[in-house]
Amino acid sequence: MRFSVHPEPSLLRVEMSGLPTPGEVHAMFVAMVKEKAAPPRALIELQVDQCLSLLDTMTVMSAVPSLGFPADYRLALLITDEKMRESAEFAETVAVNRGIAVRVFDQREAALTWLAS
Repeated sequence: MRFSVHPEPSLLRVEMSGLPTPGEVHAMFVAMVKEKAAPPRALIELQVDQCLSLLDTMTVMSAVPSLGFPADYRLALLITDEKMRESAEFAETVAVNRGIAVRVFDQREAALTWLAS
């Protein structure tokens, strides 16, 4: 898996591609938290070849609250392929149940609008 973090004036843009492992996805979230100058919102562009299992998704998303994201942080998951939908929507559900504002989008403009609201 490969990820890159790009601070922008209004958000943190994150690109993830390849075959992610739970540890690599966790490392991505850790890298995001370290971007202290970034506003409390991120657009995560998912272009992965394979999604995490639902159990791995639950484990990774359950750990996010302990990483130190501010309470008002918003995460938009931008999926590029319908095969990612189930895993991404499950990640959204797990995150929301833990008090994290996460939403799944398949259109960039809709994601940016939600992040800006």
